[in-house]
Amino acid sequence: MYDAKVCKVFIASPSDVVEERKVVKDVLARWNAINADERKMVLLPVGYESHAAPETGVPAQEYINEEILADCDILIGIFWTRIGSPTLNDISGTVSEIKNHVADKKATLLYFSKRPIDPTSIDQKQYKAVKDLKKAYQKKAFYYEFVNANDLYEKLFDHISIMMKRGKLRPTWDSDILAKIEDDRELAQKIMDYTPLVSFNLLKIIAEEDRSNEVWDAIVDKLSKSPAELRDALTYLAKKAHLNTTSTSRGV
Repeated sequence: MYDAKVCKVFIASPSDVVEERKVVKDVLARWNAINADERKMVLLPVGYESHAAPETGVPAQEYINEEILADCDILIGIFWTRIGSPTLNDISGTVSEIKNHVADKKATLLYFSKRPIDPTSIDQKQYKAVKDLKKAYQKKAFYYEFVNANDLYEKLFDHISIMMKRGKLRPTWDSDILAKIEDDRELAQKIMDYTPLVSFNLLKIIAEEDRSNEVWDAIVDKLSKSPAELRDALTYLAKKAHLNTTSTSRGV
């Protein structure tokens, strides 16, 4: 047994790529089996079919965007012949999900299927919308076209592995959450609830911010209990806290 970060992966797609949605889950399971123990991270597939619950008083897409998607770290979008059903504000729910995720500056991976199509069995309006979307993204994003489920499986696994190795796909760390706390007294109190490693990561985020000595003291206290490899950070922080105190006392 070990502690691991959970990185939530939202699967966004219309209804015509059921097989591909399963492929995504299989890829995430494979990555977890190979990497979760070493990296202490688990990629958790998330979708409306497994994470949504009935709720009244709010449009369905708004509920998905605010209650499910907002908490996800990665979005994998897949299209074939359908763009999806329209929402109040977008051409489809899937497009709405992609727009919201991109607006939050979170990792977004887009895939378009090149599986053979029977023109007599598809909605031509829907298919045109997919082609228009792909054309629009040619100018502002990188996407991948796959020929079948096996191709998607292999390429998606490669892409996930590459981006994880580069540190581009990761969940919101506890240190990110703490860094957003504006009240220094509250932050100092919260720091005491976390491990020295969280304080170390927090230090890297707020090192240049004008925080009170109460915050620096709380981090110093945590780092004083840290392993040897974090003691350089403790020394740096102690010096910064001292300078902060000096500046304040001089009225700078």
